[in-house]
Amino acid sequence: MSLGPLPSALLLPPGNLLIGGIAAVVLPWPGRARRLIRWLGRVALVLVLVLAVPIVPTLMTIALQSRLPLTPPKSDPPRAIVILSAEVRASAPGALEPAASAGPMTLTRVEAGVRLARRTGLPILVTGGVVLAQTPPAGEVMARLLQTSFGLTPAWVESRSRNTWQNAAYSAPLLLGAGIHSIYLVTDAGHMPRAIIAFRHAGIVATAAPVRLAVLPRDFPSLGTLLPNPDALARSELEIHEAVGLLYYWLRDRW
Repeated sequence: MSLGPLPSALLLPPGNLLIGGIAAVVLPWPGRARRLIRWLGRVALVLVLVLAVPIVPTLMTIALQSRLPLTPPKSDPPRAIVILSAEVRASAPGALEPAASAGPMTLTRVEAGVRLARRTGLPILVTGGVVLAQTPPAGEVMARLLQTSFGLTPAWVESRSRNTWQNAAYSAPLLLGAGIHSIYLVTDAGHMPRAIIAFRHAGIVATAAPVRLAVLPRDFPSLGTLLPNPDALARSELEIHEAVGLLYYWLRDRW
């Protein structure tokens, strides 16, 4: 599922709640519906505040990761590692970073994939197409990062995909052509469920190798886990996107 960043921000919570809530409270609604509309607007704004509480996105991630296949199948153990891309960052000339480099989420996925590759000795496939206009595909950015920062050369580079479904669809022929039907899949825990569905649909058995697994903070409940902040709101938006995407992929897998 790929709505694009702007439509996704407007159509999914918390963006739609924030815009709708402000509009409901501020605009001069006519007629008898005014009171109901303004009440709904206040409810929407309260929900935005709830989504900004740090423990809320943590609980959403825990729910998404609850049934991940973390144990490889004994009958067909993984024979490759697939690392999914996230964001790519652009840089102005003269900076230490190249013109296009891996963003924070992509970087952590690559680092996790490297750790797994060094532990298992398995070959790596990186996948991701063009994220920013006039920059190289994410797959090529990841391949360069692997070579220059970790001394590893990926066995395959998939650089056409624009979303997770295409990550799987375009990576599968490369893997199946090498006789590989089972992989370790490296991505974030919340993103993993729908990624596994996409690879399964493409004919690949994926064992989850999440970058990290969410846990309840040791100090919960505390002020830090209950006090709303913008970072938590951004995390909630990401996990809601993953939940909606998971439902869409689940339905698409059955069409």
